[in-house]
Amino acid sequence: MDQLVDRRLVADVADLYHLTVEAMCGLDRVGKVLAEKILREVETSKTRPLSRLLHGLGIRHVGEHVAGLLSSRFHSIERLMEASEADLTAVHEIGPEIAHSVATYFLHPQNRELVARLAAAGVCMADEATVVRPTLTPLAGQTYVFTGTLRNLVRDEAAALVKKLGGRTSSTVSSKTTCVVAGEQAGSKLERARALGIPVWTEEEFEAHIAQWG
Repeated sequence: MDQLVDRRLVADVADLYHLTVEAMCGLDRVGKVLAEKILREVETSKTRPLSRLLHGLGIRHVGEHVAGLLSSRFHSIERLMEASEADLTAVHEIGPEIAHSVATYFLHPQNRELVARLAAAGVCMADEATVVRPTLTPLAGQTYVFTGTLRNLVRDEAAALVKKLGGRTSSTVSSKTTCVVAGEQAGSKLERARALGIPVWTEEEFEAHIAQWG
């Protein structure tokens, strides 16, 4: 990488997608076999999920977790680029500081140009596989909290079911919580739910509710 930069073959990440075997072979200790291997990996990177691209752009405060949140909410970099700070803070776990950083990043012409060059090179700009279809969003706007030991479901499986149907899960109980699903040996979260008047379901009640949508 140092050689690529020093020889002005690469000035930013988009330039990686325009490298040739001939250019790579001009580097010290790089032969045709290694050059071809590197370029195959570069080509493969075009199909990585949107979250990987967002993380790779180096936006301040956007690590792997935040990149995943943004990908799941906006589904394409085009939609994300047009999102306002208010749109961004509406995403669960995205606060004002992160929202400002993301919005500001895409306001800079050079960053928008970089995205355009990546798109022109064939890099995946959308994560259509993660789009939740309108017909499968009965839990949209709802937040579920799981507490205690579940007998039939692994906690991650239960969370995935909620997400698939357009809802979200949280590790804390608040006034915005839709429902608390309590397994065996539920503790403080169950007590807080009762104190706030939040509905409490058994695991069986949760499964029956989810089963309505297959």
